[in-house]
Amino acid sequence: MGLFKYPPAPYKGRHLEDLKYAFTSSDYLLEAYALDQEGLVEACQRELMLPNPAVEIRVLMAEALYDLGRIDESYAALAEVLRQEPGYFNAQAFIGRIHLARGDVQEAIYSLGLAVQLEPLYSWALPLYSVALKRADRLRESQQAYLRAIETSIRKNPTDAINRWVQKTERERMDDT
Repeated sequence: MGLFKYPPAPYKGRHLEDLKYAFTSSDYLLEAYALDQEGLVEACQRELMLPNPAVEIRVLMAEALYDLGRIDESYAALAEVLRQEPGYFNAQAFIGRIHLARGDVQEAIYSLGLAVQLEPLYSWALPLYSVALKRADRLRESQQAYLRAIETSIRKNPTDAINRWVQKTERERMDDT
């Protein structure tokens, strides 16, 4: 089966770090994480040549390409993911991250806003969305997105008292501005 021993489990709405953990902890990915980022890209490219590769492999490759500074290639890989699966949250959010890094604020707002709509309770796109809105001088919307990110995080980790305290402090700081 190539790089993967078994077909990957469904992946809707999970963060890229969770994806890495799922693949490595389930031993799907043999030795790719022992490789450097270039080795990971090459392993993903080999996997993508097989029939019916999992779309997650292309997202994983895009992340490695981004980490290597190969932003255009990362973007192209993510665009291919969205061509195959238009509602794929992580690809949409990651493209928004790329737009934000490039300074394409309006494109970042669009992509990250769409990602937030696709997964409203999944918070990793919300802080980036908040930053994009702030860069566009849409301060009230930025603050609302930031507060939603905090509330989502608290709902996901209700027993994490330190996390809640830090977030409450940040909310009060944002209210003072």
